Amino acid sequence: MSVILCKYLLMCPEIEPTESDWVTYKDFKDAAPFVGGFLNNAEKPIGRMFLGRLSDLRRLCGELSGRPPEVDISCDLALRFDALPKVPVLMLFNDRDEDFPDQCSLLFERRAEKYLDMECLAMTGWMLSEWLKQRAN
Repeated sequence: MSVILCKYLLMCPEIEPTESDWVTYKDFKDAAPFVGGFLNNAEKPIGRMFLGRLSDLRRLCGELSGRPPEVDISCDLALRFDALPKVPVLMLFNDRDEDFPDQCSLLFERRAEKYLDMECLAMTGWMLSEWLKQRAN
């Protein structure tokens, strides 16, 4: 956590970026070396942990101050977390049904790359996954 905070303070731009569109981790220019780790350590574990447990996920996310996003998204659960003041994370979760497998996606505002490098952004997603795991047990 201290690495993420230090990087955030060091990288914080003088002029606040305006790119607020939501993107997946792999959409960032320098994310390629960490995409597999992000998927395997952040997104997939949340999907596996909360398969068939949507109400548990909703409750635990509420305990972590997750709140509905300002955008309308069609999925079983969409919640926004403020990882840092200028680095929100949007979690989209769909439970498995007869046609599709479970899926969890963690999105960032495009401007997040101005505040954290790709390793720290990946660690932010991993931390969310770990906190949910700890609270679920």
